[in-house]
Amino acid sequence: MTAEPSPMSVDVAYWKKTIHLSQLINVYFQYRDAESLSPIRKVLVIGVTNKLEAEFFKCRGFDVRTFDIDPVFEPDELGSCHDLSRFPDQSFDLVVVSHVLEHLPVSLMDQALAEIARVGRNALIYLPVAGRHLAVSLNIGSRLTFAMRLDLFQYWHRPTGEHRKYRFGEH
Repeated sequence: MTAEPSPMSVDVAYWKKTIHLSQLINVYFQYRDAESLSPIRKVLVIGVTNKLEAEFFKCRGFDVRTFDIDPVFEPDELGSCHDLSRFPDQSFDLVVVSHVLEHLPVSLMDQALAEIARVGRNALIYLPVAGRHLAVSLNIGSRLTFAMRLDLFQYWHRPTGEHRKYRFGEH
């Protein structure tokens, strides 16, 4: 049985009013990537939270619509990204989906991606990196460089693909 999409089971009031450094960094990359796709005018932002992305794009002169499953975030349009049937084909120059798709059941992923591709001429999709990371770089003189990246995953907390699992400090 497929789980139905639903709002996040975290403190949405906290997410609505809080800005994290990672969100500012994400907005920078979203804007940089959007600029590389010119000409972009109409943007659909899926996954609103504190509206940082949408407001930034508006300040830069884009015509922005917001879309979210949770009414607490006060999106322009309410719904799940696996059903964008309210929008005509190619109705946006760009669809921005940042840190949203990982909240969908795997069984709805293909449908969500097809809908995003249908309503937008371009799409920017950003997914979080799972686990914790440790990076070490050692430069000895000008000729010898040693670099190592170690991903520390919690293998005992594997997602089921149908039900979300959140750890402390994650959404």
